[in-house]
Amino acid sequence: MGIMRTYLQPDEVFERIKSIQEDLTESVYESVKEVNKIRSQGNTIYRKSCIADMLHDHISTQLEVRLGNNKFDGLLVNTTNQLFHIKIKDFALITLHKLDKKTLRPPKPDTGQSIKFEKQGDCFNHREKLTNLYFGYTLDTTSTEITGIYILLSVDGVTEWVLDLLNNTSEGLGSIDFPIEPEPVVIPFTTKRTKVKEGIKIPKEVENKLGS
Repeated sequence: MGIMRTYLQPDEVFERIKSIQEDLTESVYESVKEVNKIRSQGNTIYRKSCIADMLHDHISTQLEVRLGNNKFDGLLVNTTNQLFHIKIKDFALITLHKLDKKTLRPPKPDTGQSIKFEKQGDCFNHREKLTNLYFGYTLDTTSTEITGIYILLSVDGVTEWVLDLLNNTSEGLGSIDFPIEPEPVVIPFTTKRTKVKEGIKIPKEVENKLGS
C-alpha cells in the first residue's frame, strides 16, 4: 500500500511566503489600476473575458519584475504553454487566475497541463513533490475594484483550504465567508387588502390590525 501524499497547509504557506506577500498583492493592485486607466480611455466597452485577459497579462508582468528583483532564494518565475507559474524552492508551484467571487474557484481546467495541475500532478517536469497552489483574485461586478486576493489548495476539483492574503488569515475555509450554493429566493407574503363598507362598526382589535 502506497504512502498517502501530504500537502502544504495554510499556516505553512502563510509563513513561507511572507517575504513575497507584498509583491503578490501589490502586483494585483497595480495591474487593476493600469487596466482601469486603459478602460477609461475612449469609448470601448470591454467584455469581462477581455478584461480578465488584460489583467492576467499585466499581473504576470508585474510579478516577473517584482519577484525578479526580490532576493528570495529558490524563486523561479516562468510561462510554459501560456500558463504563468511561480516555483518557490522545493515546496510549491503557484499559478495565477481570476477566481469566481462566489465559490473562490478558478476556471475549469481545459488543457492537459492545467488538468494535471488540478490533479496535483508533476507539472513542467520539476520532478519534485511540489504542492500545486492557485494564486487568484476576485473583482466587484464592474471589474474595477479588488474584493479579495487568495492562495488556495485544490485537490482534483475539491478546495481543501483558502488563504486570505488581504486579511492575513491562515485558518483555511472556516475564515472565508462566501456562499457555496446560490442564496434561496424569498418571495414576500402579501395580504389582500379588503375595503370595509361605511357604517359598519369594526371591533377595536380588527381596526388595530388594519391600521398597522
